[in-house]
Amino acid sequence: MKFYSLSIFLDSKYLEQCKKLFSNQQDIETGEFEITDYKNDKSAVFEVIISQFCILFLPSNDYHKNMDFEIGITSDTIDDWNNFIENIVNDRRIEIETNYSENMNGLYAIIGPRDIHNPFFFIYDGKYSEINNLVKITGEIDEKAYLFYKNDLSKIIPKNIYNKIGLKISKYNESKIKSIELKTSKKINFMDEHSTIRIKQFMDKFEIVFE
Repeated sequence: MKFYSLSIFLDSKYLEQCKKLFSNQQDIETGEFEITDYKNDKSAVFEVIISQFCILFLPSNDYHKNMDFEIGITSDTIDDWNNFIENIVNDRRIEIETNYSENMNGLYAIIGPRDIHNPFFFIYDGKYSEINNLVKITGEIDEKAYLFYKNDLSKIIPKNIYNKIGLKISKYNESKIKSIELKTSKKINFMDEHSTIRIKQFMDKFEIVFE
């Protein structure tokens, strides 16, 4: 299994801040496109790739509030994906909901009870992110999701990914991204910073902080 992407949902003004902050920066690749999810809902996406690590910024909605986030896990091959899904289905201890849409370029699975909004999704479309350049993702999730993550998802998420994710229980019972820390070989110069999204840079590290 490999790391797919980190999706972050933002209100419109914060999404515009992101576009302004990351666009036209040397050594940062950006793009804008539209995706169709497994429910056939369409969303505009602002993609940022730093050190081969993919971050997708999407507009918040009724289901995903401002600074909600999702961590995507993928497989090397379609055979690995099918074996992964089959093993989960055969494991009666873990509930699984699988969904597929002809409008979606890939296979998508939600693993877990319907009443738990956990911050992980599983997808296969042949793409992945460079996990070696990720130092840490930190965030907060509600207690139900946290317990499912610690007791069940921790058994199927690869250790090299699990060890780079730091999640805590939110005292406000909500999902919220806190920071992303990446390795980078070059210093990236930012001309402005915002009160909600800040950039911290070190000798060989690059940190995005959400406040």
